[in-house]
Amino acid sequence: RASNAATDKRGELLAQLRGPRRCSVSTQTPPGAGTLDSSIPPWHSHWGKPAKARPMGPIHRLEPPPAPAWLDLTQATADAGTVGRWTIAPLGDAPVNPDPDPQPGERAPLPDERAVIEQVANEHPEWLEQSCVRDGGNNNFLFEVVRRLRAIDERWGLNWKRGDVGNLSQDVVDYYWGPGRPSEGSTDVYIIDIIVGHCPEGGDPPSSPGWIDQTQATADAGAIGRWTIRPLNP
Repeated sequence: RASNAATDKRGELLAQLRGPRRCSVSTQTPPGAGTLDSSIPPWHSHWGKPAKARPMGPIHRLEPPPAPAWLDLTQATADAGTVGRWTIAPLGDAPVNPDPDPQPGERAPLPDERAVIEQVANEHPEWLEQSCVRDGGNNNFLFEVVRRLRAIDERWGLNWKRGDVGNLSQDVVDYYWGPGRPSEGSTDVYIIDIIVGHCPEGGDPPSSPGWIDQTQATADAGAIGRWTIRPLNP
């Protein structure tokens, strides 16, 4: 009787669970537990579609949930006769160099990215206002501008003022115009002033975003610019 009562309980539970037609009960019972009531037909189903009543086959366990891994599939890929192909494009912020390298004796053209400067200024006017390190400010504005410029083209970088390594220009960005990728310390650069009225004094107007090519003026003064990215990655 106890066995039949337990079977009835299972039958009631199965009837409730089978509302969505996705559950079944096994005909296997442990030793000493009695037998199932033959009036309760064993069922099994496919997802979303109940199957005909028939003896239930092997019970398939659920797969374990995904887990972090680190598997080197290089050799397995080669053994399968396939290849991998590198890309960063799906991330949407891949640095690109839209223009080919300049011919010998020529310079890569200077892109006009003043819209980036104005965008950062509009989003963070307090960074622009506090961009004078001498007066207790910081380089948040300058560094964010360079990060966004480098997301467009990795030729962009910071500038060592007058070529003096360690003396960072706080209102200038450099654009490397030479062949290949820019290298730390290169002097083959355009020099662009991006903050008008930096470090204002007295009744001077507040700092504002700018785009002033100082390359020729720097050369006329007998000075140079020097490309760097080190301050962004100390």
